[in-house]
Amino acid sequence: MRYPLLKASAVFALLLGSLTCAQAAPVTSLTPIANVPGTGADGTHAISINDNDIVAGGWYDTNNIEHGFFGPPDGSNYTSFDDGTLGTEVRSINNKNLITGIFLSSTLSCEIQECEFERTSAGKINTITMSGAPLTGISGEIVASGQFVGDYLKTDSGWTGYNGASHVYSSDVTLPFAVAVSHARGLSESGEVVGFFVSADGTKTSGYVIQGSTVTVINDPHAIAVNGTYLEGINKFGRITGQWEDKKGLTHAFILSPDLATFIEILVPNSTYTQAFAINSSDRVVINSDTGSFIYCDSRTHPSPQCTPASGASPPLSEAIRVPAGTFARYKCRGDCMTYRVGASHSKTAPIDASAAIRAIQPSRPGIRLP
Repeated sequence: MRYPLLKASAVFALLLGSLTCAQAAPVTSLTPIANVPGTGADGTHAISINDNDIVAGGWYDTNNIEHGFFGPPDGSNYTSFDDGTLGTEVRSINNKNLITGIFLSSTLSCEIQECEFERTSAGKINTITMSGAPLTGISGEIVASGQFVGDYLKTDSGWTGYNGASHVYSSDVTLPFAVAVSHARGLSESGEVVGFFVSADGTKTSGYVIQGSTVTVINDPHAIAVNGTYLEGINKFGRITGQWEDKKGLTHAFILSPDLATFIEILVPNSTYTQAFAINSSDRVVINSDTGSFIYCDSRTHPSPQCTPASGASPPLSEAIRVPAGTFARYKCRGDCMTYRVGASHSKTAPIDASAAIRAIQPSRPGIRLP
């Protein structure tokens, strides 16, 4: 059964600096993230940032093999590591330097896509498992408690979001309406979860926000946001990062306010695509683009310390778009949206073509990271 979204009300654009009448013109900045030494043509891509401004992600060597890394964004003290030999990518780093990520394996059976891992602050790498078997999918944000979210290939119903701890699956993240596939990506200290899903008929990708037992469906209000909205990260203040995709397959980054009403669209000068992943407690956002990776700061979300444009770089321009209350549909879970526990039976849904589900979330342009 398909659950239709509420019809969106008229959307109005706000001029820069007009979120409140008294607010001064916004100051925004982009701080470049240095490449890991030895990076090849495919570059260094930051995906996560913690409250100590340590960034993490993946970098490609001259043989086009990806390696995980973390360290200060100026590149002065990067640590690079691998889990296996076919490719490693960090997806999240918390304040204790606990890391989640994905890797390609020639020995483990992770079926179609990557295996998932958790790395301790001492450097030990553990494969994320469910009932002793490695999960196939993408791990997401890990918080200070060690809890994390991600997705995995569920044999009876395609991709499904989940949460876990200590490199072990705990339970499914279940949406209270019919979907083809769903993916959990961001987790806050208070337990809010963000991610995205493909509609039951396979025609639309939308973001979602879980707050307690309430799920809000999010679609970026841009008129050309026709190929989907993806939510990626959330900080302890409830600010959310994400991206939307236009008809050409190009992604566009944004920050969503805690009341789920104001989208600050992020533009990187001279870039054709942008992606926003993690956001830390200082509201600093990791941005990927075809001109490099950056830390984005916006005085509308973090007025102190004020964002200072990077030396020698033009400050990015951005617009704020506010949607009226009631624009986005809300649904209630039965319980806490975490339904399946280890040892319990899987909830059954109609089987789907897993390969089609994978195609539904693949980036359509070279260089764009998997959402």
